[in-house]
Amino acid sequence: MMKFMSVLIAGGLLMPAPAAQMGTANRFTPDCFFALHLEPTTANDTLFAAVVRLVELAERYKVKVTFEFTPQWAEMILADEKKLALLRKWQKNGHEVGAQHHPMFHPGGWDGYTDVDPKELKDTRIDAVGRSRPREKYLGTMSDFMRLLNRLAAPERVVTGAFGRPPTWSQVPARLEFPRGVFYETEGIHEPPRPPRLIGRQHWELPMFFVGNDAMVLELSQMYEETKEMEGDIVGFITHEFNFQGAPDVIERWFKFLQSKDPEGKHNKTVSQIMKERLAE
Repeated sequence: MMKFMSVLIAGGLLMPAPAAQMGTANRFTPDCFFALHLEPTTANDTLFAAVVRLVELAERYKVKVTFEFTPQWAEMILADEKKLALLRKWQKNGHEVGAQHHPMFHPGGWDGYTDVDPKELKDTRIDAVGRSRPREKYLGTMSDFMRLLNRLAAPERVVTGAFGRPPTWSQVPARLEFPRGVFYETEGIHEPPRPPRLIGRQHWELPMFFVGNDAMVLELSQMYEETKEMEGDIVGFITHEFNFQGAPDVIERWFKFLQSKDPEGKHNKTVSQIMKERLAE
């Protein structure tokens, strides 16, 4: 039986706890998180409206959303009082503001932030699948990235994110662009349920499975069923705002499945909620 090792917080650092203090939460019903990725090239009113519909659907089925915003979405929302007020309402309703970083090699487009010296940036870059792309505009360092995202999350702080570093991709920058202040990384595209992994002193990695069509809903629901005897497993799923806009019924079918297994939604949580509860055990 797989176990999730709890930790003690000592001197501001996360330290392993004795085995006797390891928790046994969620033995038969896995915790689930839903990460919504907002892309750097899609920050517009039409897709914001799709996000509004998605949140309404999530709340109907007692699902919590972990938003993983790119800087372009942060700028759009911060510039619009109505959008920002709606985001604050979502936060009060228990949803989480997190971050998503598209580094320079990302096939979905660079978000403009990097710790690479701007003088070293080339006019044209090659993305992870070998496509030549004109250089997008450099916007700042990863510290600048975090200042912007923390403005969006205020008065909360961004502690969760996705940072585009699948190990099979080529031309990954030598320096891992994982910013300070983020402790929980949602990682993967087809990751089966498993417990979080501690891969750094304060860096936890959680599994993530992309849901974009009915076949993926079926596959993930089967994986969910297999977690019943796996103590500590987490079911993480992700979609994009444009996937939902194109096929909202797919996500609703997954929400209905979750509701059939957990009618009160007690195990549907944000990433930070899952982790804070487990680290406190």
